[in-house]
Amino acid sequence: MRTLLVAAVIATVASVPRGHTTNGGPPDDRVRHRFASDAAVTVRTFQFAPDTLRVRAVTRVTWTNADEIEHSITSGTPDARDNRFHGVVATRGATYSAVLREPGTYRYFCDRHRFMSGTVIVSR
Repeated sequence: MRTLLVAAVIATVASVPRGHTTNGGPPDDRVRHRFASDAAVTVRTFQFAPDTLRVRAVTRVTWTNADEIEHSITSGTPDARDNRFHGVVATRGATYSAVLREPGTYRYFCDRHRFMSGTVIVSR
C-alpha cells in the first residue's frame, strides 16, 4: 500500500503543469528533489517579506502567514489577474506554495488587501 501511495505522489508531482500550485505543508522528502530549490516569503503586518524574491526556475515558493488575519496570494495585479496561481493563507502558520517553472517576472497581490503586493523574479 505504501509503495502505491508513493508512486501516486510521484506521478502527481511529475504531471504538475507550469506554474501550478500546491497547498499545505512541506512535501514528502522523496518528492522534494523534483524542485531546483525552495524559497520562502512571510506574510506579516500586511506585507510580503521579502517583497521581491529572486529564484531559479523550478523553485517552489512557499508563503507563510504570520498574521492572525486571512490573506491571499493571487498572481497578477489587482486590475489584471493572470491566473498563474492563487491561494489563501487563512490563519497564522498557514502556508501556500507555487512551483515556478518558467523564467519571468511573477507579480502577485493579496486579494483582500489590494495594497499588498510582491514580485518573484525567476531566472534559468
